[in-house]
Amino acid sequence: HAVQQQGRIAEAIGLYKQSLALWPDKELEAFVAQLERGLADQQARKAQAKQLRDQAHAVQQQGRIAEAIGLYKQSLALWPDKELEAFVAQLERGLAQASAAAAAARPPAPALTTSAGPAGQAASNMNVDVVHNGPTRPSTFTLQEPRVLVWLQTYHWNQGRGAPPGTLGVRDASGRSFGPWPASGSPGQGGVVNAYWNVRPGVLLPAGEYTVVDSDPSTWAQNAASQGAGHFRVETAPAGPAATAAQPPVSASPPPAASGVDLRAGLVGRWRAESFENGERTEGGETTFAADGSYVTAASTSIGLSEARCTVRGDWRVDGDRLTIRPASAVCRMPDGSTRNVPIDEQFKTITGRLTREGTGWRYQLQNEPITVRFTPLGGAASAAPAAPPTTTAAPAQAAPSGVIRAELYNASSQPVHIIVQGEQAGPANRVEPGQRTSRNVPVRSDWAIPFIAIRDGQTLGTRIWRASPGDPSRTPVVVFDERNPFEKLTVTTGLR
Repeated sequence: HAVQQQGRIAEAIGLYKQSLALWPDKELEAFVAQLERGLADQQARKAQAKQLRDQAHAVQQQGRIAEAIGLYKQSLALWPDKELEAFVAQLERGLAQASAAAAAARPPAPALTTSAGPAGQAASNMNVDVVHNGPTRPSTFTLQEPRVLVWLQTYHWNQGRGAPPGTLGVRDASGRSFGPWPASGSPGQGGVVNAYWNVRPGVLLPAGEYTVVDSDPSTWAQNAASQGAGHFRVETAPAGPAATAAQPPVSASPPPAASGVDLRAGLVGRWRAESFENGERTEGGETTFAADGSYVTAASTSIGLSEARCTVRGDWRVDGDRLTIRPASAVCRMPDGSTRNVPIDEQFKTITGRLTREGTGWRYQLQNEPITVRFTPLGGAASAAPAAPPTTTAAPAQAAPSGVIRAELYNASSQPVHIIVQGEQAGPANRVEPGQRTSRNVPVRSDWAIPFIAIRDGQTLGTRIWRASPGDPSRTPVVVFDERNPFEKLTVTTGLR
């Protein structure tokens, strides 16, 4: 009874059954059966809540914040969690602020006005809110002077299925049509095939208001933030002396966005990319942004417990000070020399964030995540993404690790757990009791990585890789296991000795 009052129901049931084995009691048997039913229901609700929470986290990582909030709330209805409630409230505040800012900045019909600056001009009603199929109002834009239509794009998320590219065109206020032109497809959020439809007509459009014509409105994305209009993006260039109303060959590459032309032009080239999470460096690699809107990133990343060297390719776009990077394919070279095609939605994702100048490079702050990427120039303008996958990292050679490092371990859960390093077996030496803080020496691999694993009853509960810093023995891994964490039960940060 005392154990039951402490909430340790499973343990209490075991003790009650021991009592019944010694002295049968019908009333107590019925009570134990009731406890067992309640425990089974509790465990089922907890498992369902966890499944919903995991789904919400995956959706959040794809940038679908409103949908993630709904799933988190379903999880909370099944299994209350104060920390998760606070996190959901934080997401809701951020989403409300982003929606308000987007609505305030977005006119009903984006106008393309002339300027004395660089050539590219753009209009777009695309946004990061949850979308639905089937526009309820026309998608329109206005030209204040004759312009060359060099790029037109629409969005077909279609519940994550995309849509086979059809045709795109525009129609002026008098009903005259330009196009339609056959569209090509490009991947969207989460690597969805043919989510974006693109045409690059290169035709001269007179001044006036235009309506975008899409051949498949049933899968064309719209939402409240676009006021029910189908999502589109249009980019134009000045009508120079050679421009005519005819339809010249398709342009080889899209022009820079008007609102971000300086940022876009400044990004084309080769960069060393370093990722920092909560101020701590987590990954490094090399990224090439090509003038045709494609990119390639070469970097080491963790796949399971292996450190793989991956080449990721996709497209990039600048809207104002916002940079969006959409991966389309990823090929990774594993430690055993084999190569593996990695699903985009499994390991990589579309990211969006704010881009600001930082010295000769750029600072890229991801949206809704505590992650910052710093781009520093490596030199050389890019005209196309390199074709060959990388073979080695550009980092200078370092001395071999000394063999072991002291790790700080903390079990913040209510049950014992084994915190081991890959290659070790669970045993008394690596068992950490609930609430216990301890430390021990752990081996360092030849690539300076330490893969930590949390295990209980033979089941892996979490894995994280921490990387030692050559020449800096003061850095030490701080490993925390906490089952209350809705996203990562096992976390590793860096402490100083």
